[in-house]
Amino acid sequence: MKKLLLAIFLLCLLLSCKVEKPRDTINIALSQEMPTLDVHRNSSQVIRYILCGNTLERLIDLDENGRVVCTLAESYTQENGGRTWSFKIKKDVKLHNSRTLTAEDVALSLNRWIEYYSAIRNIAGTSRFTYSDAEVSISFDNPVIFFDQIMASSPYAAVILAKESLAQTDEKGFLTSYIGTGSYVFDSYESGQCVTLKKFKEYKGEKKAYIENLKYFFVPDSVVRTLGLESGKYDFI
Repeated sequence: MKKLLLAIFLLCLLLSCKVEKPRDTINIALSQEMPTLDVHRNSSQVIRYILCGNTLERLIDLDENGRVVCTLAESYTQENGGRTWSFKIKKDVKLHNSRTLTAEDVALSLNRWIEYYSAIRNIAGTSRFTYSDAEVSISFDNPVIFFDQIMASSPYAAVILAKESLAQTDEKGFLTSYIGTGSYVFDSYESGQCVTLKKFKEYKGEKKAYIENLKYFFVPDSVVRTLGLESGKYDFI
């Protein structure tokens, strides 16, 4: 009898509980808006926070201990005392347009990065990336010992985009398309409002997406951000 009463009590308790649906969107309030979404031409922390790693990835990154690790690169080598650097591209990496990433995408992306990042452009001179099969390489006139560190951490991020995106620019040469390889696809940008990213279903990398949507709101007023967090409008500030 006691067991029956306990079972009835637990059943009533469960039925009385409010069952919440799993969250499918995380709302983040940021203190400022970036001047452009073109990561190759913008060193803003805001745009790197939104797109780098989520939508656009590098060949190599820094881990939590500051060590260089491979992301889109399978491996890489340096030769001739740091004059020549070669990167082998991982196989079967999917772009957000469902096409497989190629060495051509990588070389075109990195050459554009060099063009707009004056620090590395001054080092590179006329040197640019070339590609063949699943490998890209660059040869400098002089040794560039820490080139991998620069690629993995530069404020003008050395991210990789599809060649189709690199061909789509506005009248000032800024990108208007952001097809990458990350776990989130760029969905929309409302100037003065927010950027929305959506989960990439074909992503096979290590940075798994556990939430369907990420929304980044631009909220310059710190009081408004705090009140929004307290009310539940924003999940993070």
